[in-house]
Amino acid sequence: MSPRHVLSTILAATIFLGGIAGWCSGGLNVVGSASTVNAATKVLIEGNYAYVSQWKQDSNGTIIDNYGDLEIFDISSPKHPVKVGHLALTDAGRGLSKSGDLVYIATAWKGVTIVNVANKTNPTQVHVLDTPYIALDVWADGSILYVADAQTLRIYNVSTPTSPVLLSSYTTAYQTNGLWKVGNRLYVSDLQRFYLFDVTNPSSPQMKSSINYSGNSADWFRHVTVDGDYAYLASSSTGIKVIDVKTTTSISVVSTLDTAGQAFHVRKEGKYLYVADTSGGVAMVDVSVTTAPVQVATCSVPNHAYGLDLTSGLVYVADLAGGLKVLGTGPFISVTPASVNFGDVYVNEGPTTACTVTIRNIGMEDLMFTSESLQVVGTSEFYISNAPNIVDPIPYNQAVAVELKFDPEGEAGSRSASLKIWTNDSVSSVTQVSLTGNALAPHPIVSVSPSSIDFGTVAVDDGPTSGRTVTVRNTGTADLHFTSGTLEIVGSSEFYVSNSPNTSVPIPPGGSLPVLMGFNPSGSVGSRSATLRVHTDDPDTSIATVSLAGTAALGCIGLTGSASTVQTAIKVLVDGDYAYVSQWRQNGSGTIIDYVGDLQIFNISNPANPVAVGYLALPDAGRGLSKSGDLLYIATAWRGVTIVNVANKANPTQVYVLDTPNIALDVWVDGTTLYEADSGNGLRIYNVSTPTAPVLLGTFATSGQANGLCKVGNLLYMTSLYRLYVMDVTNPASPVQKSYVMYNGDYTDWFRHVTVDGNYAYVASSYTGIKVVNVSNPNSISVVGTYDTPGAAWHVDKRGDYLYVADGDSGIETLDVSTPGAPILFGSYNTPGSSMGLDVVGTTIYVADMTAGLQVLTFQSTQDICWVDFLYSGIENGSFEKPFNTVGEGVSRILPGGRIKMMGGHQAGAIRISKSSRLETHGSTSTIGK
Repeated sequence: MSPRHVLSTILAATIFLGGIAGWCSGGLNVVGSASTVNAATKVLIEGNYAYVSQWKQDSNGTIIDNYGDLEIFDISSPKHPVKVGHLALTDAGRGLSKSGDLVYIATAWKGVTIVNVANKTNPTQVHVLDTPYIALDVWADGSILYVADAQTLRIYNVSTPTSPVLLSSYTTAYQTNGLWKVGNRLYVSDLQRFYLFDVTNPSSPQMKSSINYSGNSADWFRHVTVDGDYAYLASSSTGIKVIDVKTTTSISVVSTLDTAGQAFHVRKEGKYLYVADTSGGVAMVDVSVTTAPVQVATCSVPNHAYGLDLTSGLVYVADLAGGLKVLGTGPFISVTPASVNFGDVYVNEGPTTACTVTIRNIGMEDLMFTSESLQVVGTSEFYISNAPNIVDPIPYNQAVAVELKFDPEGEAGSRSASLKIWTNDSVSSVTQVSLTGNALAPHPIVSVSPSSIDFGTVAVDDGPTSGRTVTVRNTGTADLHFTSGTLEIVGSSEFYVSNSPNTSVPIPPGGSLPVLMGFNPSGSVGSRSATLRVHTDDPDTSIATVSLAGTAALGCIGLTGSASTVQTAIKVLVDGDYAYVSQWRQNGSGTIIDYVGDLQIFNISNPANPVAVGYLALPDAGRGLSKSGDLLYIATAWRGVTIVNVANKANPTQVYVLDTPNIALDVWVDGTTLYEADSGNGLRIYNVSTPTAPVLLGTFATSGQANGLCKVGNLLYMTSLYRLYVMDVTNPASPVQKSYVMYNGDYTDWFRHVTVDGNYAYVASSYTGIKVVNVSNPNSISVVGTYDTPGAAWHVDKRGDYLYVADGDSGIETLDVSTPGAPILFGSYNTPGSSMGLDVVGTTIYVADMTAGLQVLTFQSTQDICWVDFLYSGIENGSFEKPFNTVGEGVSRILPGGRIKMMGGHQAGAIRISKSSRLETHGSTSTIGK
């Protein structure tokens, strides 16, 4: 007998089994229907639309070959499906599958008909894939189509729907009837066998296992559906079979249930399996226990339930001669989740956050709570914290929420209970949700507040800040113990615990311990950060942390130490524990004596007491200094550069005098290369690998007198009277000018010394203060900021965010250049003489102060009150016993808003006050400026 004849016989026999029944039980009810053009065979639901495939029959119910139909229904109102589209098919329509806008229909002897349903009111045929046998079912997965084609599984690539390409085929033992795909698994039923395939590679399907349950004609396998670890098989006259498919290579039937009619189609939702049972209508089977399925409801349809699909608790049935039927399972309760596990919860710490259980009616009739309504059965540690309205009914597809909490008490250990819900559900009057949790023994909980402290800006070496309190609390239910490490500060040691909290005693529940934090920055300026780590036996948070932050800034400049020099101090260079001071000689009238100068070396290991340890007479006035190894290079004016060996600090010796053509005003040594600013003769570059025989390598003529030098990498920055140059000295024998900037070009704006840090150069420009030059692009530099100091800016040095200026008769000016384009005054100190040169180490400033020699300044603690006695000549610190002898010194030391108390007397010269201050006189009149 041919395969086509077998199918025809089967179908014809099926149609006339049983009669028309009109009853329903167990909660299934017919709630809507719509007629179809011909015999409805299968239905597919997607969104608000139902797609129904059909056969054509004559008046006796016999199938008419080569005719069929597809109808599309709008089911947005399930009780009243409305037909919106129709397409005549080339043969009897059976299995349906949809991918995107395409519906694939198994159309028996014509194979697979592909239909575009983008326009629901006008579906169009795209292609007919004429398979060799009889197409009974299809499954579309993207561009891959699986076809149950009589005794063959056929797999096609349909990426081009008008030209499907066969990828592979597999011959089954009997006629293939049903398909279902999950991931890379394809489940296939034929008349007497059930298969599991691995279709990871559709071009080469691998049959992993199969079963043949009885092999008799009454046990023909039809449609299959899969959910989780189980497949559910419609097996004709013997009802349904539940198959364990957890292990792909070993599947087995775990249970069966014989339905009233012939099981042709199955679908599953929740714990229920719905069976299109032909003459038996639709059977509803509880499969929550897979080894013991129980039929809980049934509903007859006018003819034969041949196919079905589910959505939102509704069953859509293809009822052969009866058309499309909609069954409601209601009232019918759906509860999610089915179980709640609150996990680990500590005893006596209060309830957990609420967990929500949703109760939904997926039946068509109202769901009502009955007299018992909602109860937690078991331990009272589980309880309903927020109950829904139990009086009003729950309509179709509506839901209410129950909030549950867990609050364990007493001993530790596992807990369990049940939430019981009593309703008029058609299947079961009581629905249960299992509740579980694990009670843990009481434990401590550490809490710290605040979580962060910012001490703000604190002056370096200004002493500790006032304390800031961190409170360590125990919000748990057992004593909190400090563990190893206790109170640990990770990061800067400038943050510290300033009190002595007793961490050997535990903190009881509800108790607290204050921890006082301080900040005492030292050394360089800038931001600081650290973390306070509190180590405890809190099992969840063994280390609680507090972020600590602060900014170290400069305090007020004060005199720390000083030392007289032989002659007028001009420049100073600090290297390690020694300061090298170059000097001019002057006559009694202050006139510079040509061809005479001095070098002095001071031991500054104690900055408060510099000690002269070495001296050397120079051949001319000493100016700029640079050091490399044991050799000191000194710009000695008309005599060029004097090279001095300072290995023996007590006995420096002259090595060589490099007599340059003009006046040597500054020097810079980098290894064996010497750069010299030779006044009107410009830049001169020498090789000094043999110090006694320097060799000229290259020169560059400046416009105006060459004054100052600073080298960074291969770039040399050089000032002349009116310009700052950027030179590329990669090849010292051939320096190349990259660019220059000229600010004003008048005699008051002479550029002197220069220092470079990052993208900016800072130029001392005589009587116009300082210039900030952006040098980020060496080929195009520009002045971006200026600050006019009160004196004549001769020398500059930069550390961190601060620029230090040797400002002639005005002493030392300190500028905040954290915003380079907008320098602001930070502090000042008027030295006794005229500040010509300086070198800064950390926060200590070494000043070459002409007639006052070497002055050592540091940033010192600020004060609320400073005393001034113009006649005092002893050691000064601003106290009543040791007052300053100038108002300027007092201004530099007081805090903003502080008071300067003058004991009376006279101070010549004007004063400059740069912060809010209060001047007071005590005992007699004070006169300033005369």
